[in-house]
Amino acid sequence: MTLTPALHARIEKRTGALVEGLQKIAGDLRVPLTAGHAGSMWGFFFAERPVRNFSDAKGSDAELFRRFFHAALERGVYLAPSPFEACFMSAAHGESEVAAALEVMKDALVQAIA
Repeated sequence: MTLTPALHARIEKRTGALVEGLQKIAGDLRVPLTAGHAGSMWGFFFAERPVRNFSDAKGSDAELFRRFFHAALERGVYLAPSPFEACFMSAAHGESEVAAALEVMKDALVQAIA
């Protein structure tokens, strides 16, 4: 598969959909989460406010991240293993994979906050 501008745009759109979906899930569960993306790169923190620097990042809930990461991994979604690392979307991730990942992340977050 050749990386064309159109493919990059599709990947970025899917990345945005994933991030927005995760933000909605967290909001529905009343879990503080800040997230963002640039192109295919994305990340999130369990924090009340946007994370703009390392000091802000250190103030996020790393224990909740740990529980969420492991719950997602147990369900087949592998995220970056540290809240200080970025995640990436690939061309292999289509709309159905994004939807499936969001379902898994919802279940994982429910478990992580229980």
